[in-house]
Amino acid sequence: MGVEIHPKTRIGRGLVIYHGVGLVVNGYTIIGDDCILRQGVCIGNVIDRNGHHGGCPVIGNAVEVGAGAMILGEIRVGDNVRIGASSVVTKDVPDGATVIGVNQVLTK
Repeated sequence: MGVEIHPKTRIGRGLVIYHGVGLVVNGYTIIGDDCILRQGVCIGNVIDRNGHHGGCPVIGNAVEVGAGAMILGEIRVGDNVRIGASSVVTKDVPDGATVIGVNQVLTK
């Protein structure tokens, strides 16, 4: 299927994967309940210039992630968040926000 989710990944109930080709999720990522992931999504850590691995994202409940989005680093994505297609998220996202582009957080 072209989906790479490490067995250590903590995933809540009700995860939905649409068109999963190219989906990669790091084993130290935590994903909450009722989340949606689409094709080409990458969720994982970052590696600094010295080769040190950073932490992985903690993703809340009811988060929808658009095609080709990247969620990287030791960050928290709140509950009921929508991440637009091809977005790059490297900073915390508050509950109920929408992310578009590179770290552009829109709140209600």
